[in-house]
Amino acid sequence: MPVFIAKALGDTLLPQPYMAGIDHEVMVVTLAIDLDLAESEDFRFHVLAIGRNHGHTLAVLTNPRCIVLLVLVAGGAALAQPNLEAPASPRLGGIKFIWIPTGSFQMGSQAGSAEIESRYGGEARFFGVEHPRHGVRLTRGFWLGSCPVLNEQFEIFVKATGYRTEAEREGWGLGYDGKIGHSNKVNGLAWQHPGHRIQARQPVVMVSWNDAQAYIRWLNGGGEEGYRLPTEAEWECACRAGSASAYSFGDDASRLGEYAWFAQNAGYVTHPAGQKKPNPWGLYDMHGNVWEWCQDWMGDYPSGSVVDPKGPASGQYRVLRGGSWHSPAVYCRSANRRTYGPDSRNISLGFRLAR
Repeated sequence: MPVFIAKALGDTLLPQPYMAGIDHEVMVVTLAIDLDLAESEDFRFHVLAIGRNHGHTLAVLTNPRCIVLLVLVAGGAALAQPNLEAPASPRLGGIKFIWIPTGSFQMGSQAGSAEIESRYGGEARFFGVEHPRHGVRLTRGFWLGSCPVLNEQFEIFVKATGYRTEAEREGWGLGYDGKIGHSNKVNGLAWQHPGHRIQARQPVVMVSWNDAQAYIRWLNGGGEEGYRLPTEAEWECACRAGSASAYSFGDDASRLGEYAWFAQNAGYVTHPAGQKKPNPWGLYDMHGNVWEWCQDWMGDYPSGSVVDPKGPASGQYRVLRGGSWHSPAVYCRSANRRTYGPDSRNISLGFRLAR
């Protein structure tokens, strides 16, 4: 459970990780508290729950001298996410995780398909799957990798197990031909040689959903359990980082190059993770660089609000999110959805761990 330090500020108390650079209106409501607490310089408390709803951050906290404290921060969507964890397991190869709190958000596109096409490009017929926009409540917080899984991290798994990906076993993968603008089946492509020179800190590509599951089973067999792919709802919540806009930083696609490697700046190759700006919760490459597998089968969105959705029980295609180095800006939006079969692999498909 995360532990923060708080400062006594007159009659209000606020966790310090939320104080840096904040010019938002802050209101703290104390439900039950030891009155002597206000005289202390600082104290420790445990965070029982953190949620975000309608642009506000709400936290429930406890301390031996403080029964419950409810913190309401207006504009909380813009606050930095302070919780970072780097498990020591050698199997992980230094993967860092960011804590994603419980809360509610609107999933899907606020703009209609025709408006998306008009404003960002693409073809409206591909954007219907982003509707209807609907409320989602996540009742359990989770850890999400700060970056996609990297080549050097996937290599630890391969060396330890001798695993051969589906591309290796079948002898081919889908490469990308920038001259003709789409993928082609190419013999010999695999994660170690996807068609360009790989670097240790590039996100691993040419891995199928099935390959990602094999990697996760190996991780969970090493004494630590609970690693998995994020659900589609978890992924979008984390990508949005409290925002309701087309991207985590707003609606202006001209700023995408600050946060993402995509068709206009990537030069038709994957780039090392973490080189662009993170989103407000500290997650890198949520827009662009590589498409990321989610746990869910693809399905239509519900017409009403849902709690902890996990997608259909079965299906033909798995969900991918985020866009990649060869995606135009329209496909890097927070709400954009793409699908492939679970055995699909190409030069732009990777994944990110959740726990």
